Amino acid sequence: MIYNRALSEEKVRADYEVGLNSPAKSLTGTVTGPDSAGIAGANVTLATLEGAEINTTQIGSTGHYAFADVSPGFYDINATKRSYWSNTNNVTVTPKPQKPRT
Repeated sequence: MIYNRALSEEKVRADYEVGLNSPAKSLTGTVTGPDSAGIAGANVTLATLEGAEINTTQIGSTGHYAFADVSPGFYDINATKRSYWSNTNNVTVTPKPQKPRT
């Protein structure tokens, strides 16, 4: 955040902690093949880095997926589809920037 005045240490800490506890709006992406085209019908799983599954979705014809209300943190996204190798990527979800308060 950007302010038009100096902030106390307590105000900076409070704003930081609000950001850590705010859910992100969504986590989105697209599962693609070697030709960069979206892969329809894949299953996409969102899990913690420790392996605890949070949610699974099956993607449509474009290969696009979305998970709503994901809290800030570190996650694994695993995409699987029959006849394809599975693929896991690490992602970091950060809070959405808030409008400056004056």
